[in-house]
Amino acid sequence: MDELRSQKPHFLSVSVHPPVGATVRPPTPADVPAILDVIHACDIATIGYPDYTEDDVRDDLADPRLDTERDAWLAVGPGGRADGWAWIVDRNGSELLEADVYVRPDAPDALGRFLVDRIVDRAGEIAARNAVAEAEVGIGVVTNDARTAGWLAAAGFAVVRRYNRMEVELTGDQRSPQLPAGVRIRVVAGEDDRRALHRVMRESFAEHFDNAEETYAAWSARMAATSTADPQQWWLLEVDGVVAGCLMGSEQFAEENGGWVKNLGVLAEHRGRGFGRALLQHAFADFVRRGRVKAGLGVDTQNATGALRLYESVGMRPAYQADIWKRWVPRT
Repeated sequence: MDELRSQKPHFLSVSVHPPVGATVRPPTPADVPAILDVIHACDIATIGYPDYTEDDVRDDLADPRLDTERDAWLAVGPGGRADGWAWIVDRNGSELLEADVYVRPDAPDALGRFLVDRIVDRAGEIAARNAVAEAEVGIGVVTNDARTAGWLAAAGFAVVRRYNRMEVELTGDQRSPQLPAGVRIRVVAGEDDRRALHRVMRESFAEHFDNAEETYAAWSARMAATSTADPQQWWLLEVDGVVAGCLMGSEQFAEENGGWVKNLGVLAEHRGRGFGRALLQHAFADFVRRGRVKAGLGVDTQNATGALRLYESVGMRPAYQADIWKRWVPRT
């Protein structure tokens, strides 16, 4: 992201106060339905259907990286309706931050600009806390959401990557693959396996765009706080007893009766042998056994390992696309 670092001058916050009549405050667990209502209004306006659940919102609020008093903002309009929602998390205690912002289509633009500025201001504070000169903030925006894109562009953000939300219908005849001698896929069982899973993810994603190193302890705490995490859908692929790849399934697509592939990784020295495809086929077969009718995942369209081609080869197609907008924020 060096090209973003070179953009000078840094943009400064301008929306010191929320729009007239709006109240912005930290969220509470009781706000989950109101937050979801805001997100659904935005989803319907951009992709045509709701794509978030109450469990997703609860998981966002329970994320151990999120300080709800300082890192999240719920905006309530003059009539008492929740009109906006935004948050920011520190991904690795250093430079990489992740944020999100939602504003109802019929709420004022000024609210969106205000929430984006809150994200930027908080990013500067987090950079200072982490003792780094500046922090990189990333926000995903559905590609046809010109309104949110406009707020981000005005605040100094730029598009750096595009992701596809991929889906495939499960016909019911998916079967676990026939594996060569010495190769097996098994469910994660116990602490040693969880550590192996974390290690494979860390190493297989080490060179990927936007990778953030996360310690095993931090990852474990985050998984423990994630209601849709299901270790029974976490698999290791072994070659002659040595872990070579992994796949993490999740319940986050269950409301649409779908199986979700959260992470899929194969160590570099084992690539090119069909192990990624085998893990996918194994997961799809498990989803079918659970009664799921489709499978989904997100993929970086510029992934250098050929992930997009792999997913297309098993029949997955884009349901929609989202751009990743980023900017560097100096510490304050």
